[in-house]
Amino acid sequence: MKAALVFALAGGVAASPLMDIFPRGDVPDMAGGVDFDSMFDGGFSTTTLLPVAENSDAVLSKRGSKMFDLKDQITLNWKNEDAFAKLVADYALPGEKVINMEDFRGELSDVDCTPPDLFMDFKRKDAFEAAKQKWGWVNQNQKNHFILFVNHPKCGPKDRRVPYNITKISYDNKKFIAHMVAEKIDDFKRAVHTGKLRVEAKVAPTANATAAEESQLTPRWRLGQSGSIRRDFSGNIISITDGSNNVRLDCTDCGTDGTLGVAFDASWGVTSWWPPKVGVKHAYFEFWGYNVAAKLNLALSGKTGGPKSGTKKLFSFQIFGLEIPGIMRLGFGPEFGVGYTVNLSGGGKVTWGARAALTPTSYYKLCFKGCSSSKTGWSASASANTPSLSGTLHAQSSVFGYTALSAGASLFSVGYQAGAAARAPELTAKFDSLSGNNVCGNPAYRGGLQALVQAGLQTYAYAGTNPITPSSKWPIWSWYGTLLNRCYGWA
Repeated sequence: MKAALVFALAGGVAASPLMDIFPRGDVPDMAGGVDFDSMFDGGFSTTTLLPVAENSDAVLSKRGSKMFDLKDQITLNWKNEDAFAKLVADYALPGEKVINMEDFRGELSDVDCTPPDLFMDFKRKDAFEAAKQKWGWVNQNQKNHFILFVNHPKCGPKDRRVPYNITKISYDNKKFIAHMVAEKIDDFKRAVHTGKLRVEAKVAPTANATAAEESQLTPRWRLGQSGSIRRDFSGNIISITDGSNNVRLDCTDCGTDGTLGVAFDASWGVTSWWPPKVGVKHAYFEFWGYNVAAKLNLALSGKTGGPKSGTKKLFSFQIFGLEIPGIMRLGFGPEFGVGYTVNLSGGGKVTWGARAALTPTSYYKLCFKGCSSSKTGWSASASANTPSLSGTLHAQSSVFGYTALSAGASLFSVGYQAGAAARAPELTAKFDSLSGNNVCGNPAYRGGLQALVQAGLQTYAYAGTNPITPSSKWPIWSWYGTLLNRCYGWA
């Protein structure tokens, strides 16, 4: 399964009137004022994508003189073993073009980027003449310029593309050297005023997902970055002793399964030509789940205690951190926990539980600006397990499990944080031990258990990183009903 993250970029170039108006985090129409970088300063590492020079060994005889074309659009790729990124940038304004040195690097014997000039030494005369003919455009008008993307150890950090603004070129016809008047553009966003960035990454499927099941996912579900949430976190939730009374709540068999994914999509563009202004046009997160399920099997034991309430995070971790230095960052991770209210009188132990599952494929688009939120799936179903009782007790409880996916994405330090969560199952239960004659309406029974288990299921999106008490919350789907209402008797 693949995934993709889409952005549109904005900024300007040295000869462009939009050069210094790229929106910062305080632009009024932007959502949040989110300090996104704090998410990446919390101790986990990011994976850096490296430039892909697909044509670095290309020569004139194989590709022809088109390798030296000054273009209206450029495609740049990055990748590592886990992810792939593609930037498509447009240069459609009068007097601007673009080219990537990687397209013709195989024809160069040397490069020198000592400011304020950039020198290219060509290996052969035919390539030099072809470049000279193609690049003559920049000298035809003093307003003409082009952006040259350079990935070369003499021109910037290792494995980093550095943009240069080229405004004039002269040539040494004897030594086959192009001498460019070049301004290094340290801030990448100033080299791009319109474009899209798509990031694709491999997925970690659930352990029980077959290749055939994975292949049923449409390309839409493959956008973004995804990761498996198969975890077992059985164990104690609370254990409280107060004098002679005690209450203990355990997860006897609890866990999650499935795959969660996220993508962020934003576009930027000119909102005013005079005075020149660039602003965000749309921004949204996409969340999706594949075969997401949670099981919550519980045991409540003790002697007269309660009510006790609280929440407990059982696990959270960062699945993924991705970075293209100077351009973008993406990170997200799941969280699972429980909330509880329990009240017990008498003494003994009762066990009960349920399993909840989302629709096999669920997708949610959470729109911040310039678009509409939408969803497919995200409904849930639940099934209850048969309860058991030992001792004599009366118990009431409300226990819920939650599975959440928090995500953050930034483009040129402008960021958003949000998440999607399933609060399922949410089990409200009442248990009463019975004794005497004709228990459960059966003369043969002398003991029994009256059990009522109701379930709540809800999915929602939220702003920020706290799925339990978010600053904003947007319902996706909810249901509440009775799973079990039965009397169990024994002789």
